Amino acid sequence: MEINLEKYQELADFVKLTLEVKDELHAAELEIERCNLEDARQQIEQLRIDNEALTRRKKFFSVPVTDKFEIKKGIPLPRSKGKPRKYDLPLEDLEVDDNIHIPIPKTKITQEQKIIRNFVLRFTYKNPNKKFTVRQLADGIGIWRIK
Repeated sequence: MEINLEKYQELADFVKLTLEVKDELHAAELEIERCNLEDARQQIEQLRIDNEALTRRKKFFSVPVTDKFEIKKGIPLPRSKGKPRKYDLPLEDLEVDDNIHIPIPKTKITQEQKIIRNFVLRFTYKNPNKKFTVRQLADGIGIWRIK
């Protein structure tokens, strides 16, 4: 059996080159891993800083829980006042054919008429036996009870 030294040398060179490429690849993988770890460390540090800031803010806004709260029974719930009315009209005092005149500037009559109509409509829902009509006048708005 004859050994071809040139082929053997080529094979040895190929193996050597393959090992060098593997080493370089491994080094490159290690570098990538190191970079990713560094990025991850930076992200973790930023999250830690954000968490500390939120914790400080939470402590500032939170109410301390203590055992000093007293439970009371039989206390009635206060009525909700709701949104204050823009017009507190005495619709319940109107008799049939009575009128309420509300003076309003001409530029705001259309806008205010909608508000007043809604107020009257809500009142008639609560008092179905009373009917009203709302009309636009030259110098304001008029409300008449018709039933």
